[in-house]
Amino acid sequence: MTTHDVVILTTFTLVVVVSLTVVRLAFRAAPTPGAAVVGPAVFAVGGALAGIAAGMHWFPDRGGEWGTVSIDTGVPLAVCGAVAGAAVGLVAKAVYRRSPPLRAGLVVLTAAALGAGVGAPLGWIGAGRDARNGVEFKEHSTPRMARGAAVGTGIGAALGLATVLPRRRGAV
Repeated sequence: MTTHDVVILTTFTLVVVVSLTVVRLAFRAAPTPGAAVVGPAVFAVGGALAGIAAGMHWFPDRGGEWGTVSIDTGVPLAVCGAVAGAAVGLVAKAVYRRSPPLRAGLVVLTAAALGAGVGAPLGWIGAGRDARNGVEFKEHSTPRMARGAAVGTGIGAALGLATVLPRRRGAV
C-alpha cells in the first residue's frame, strides 16, 4: 500500500464516519426510517461522495502520481456536491411528504444512490492498487469505478428494499 492509498483511504474513512454521524442524527429525529433516508442530510452526504468520485474520474492530479486527486480540487468538488445533494434532498423530502405512493421508491432510489457513491471510490482505489503504472491505471480506473458503482448500487438497492418491504403494511 502506497502513501497516496493511505491518504485516500483516510479521507474516505473520515467522510464515511461523518456521513454515518449525520445519518444517525437524521434517523434519531425522523418518525420513520424512510423519512430519515429521504432528506437533505442524507442527500448532502451522497452529493459529497459524488463530488469526490467526479474528482477521481475527471480531475486526477497529473503533476503527481496517477491515481491521486489534489486537495485543492477534491474539497471544492465535495462541497459543491454536498450543496447540490442537499438541494435535491429538499425536493425529494417535499415529494416524499406529499406523495405516499412514491415513498417506497424514493427510499430504494436514495439507498441505491448512496451505495453507488460509496462503491465508485472503492472501485477507483482497487484500480490503483492493481495497476503497475500510470498507463494501466488510466485504462482500468473508469471500468473499476463503474464496477464499484454498480456493485454499490445493487447493495444499496437491496438495503433500501430491506428497509421498505417489512414496513410495507405500515408507514415507510
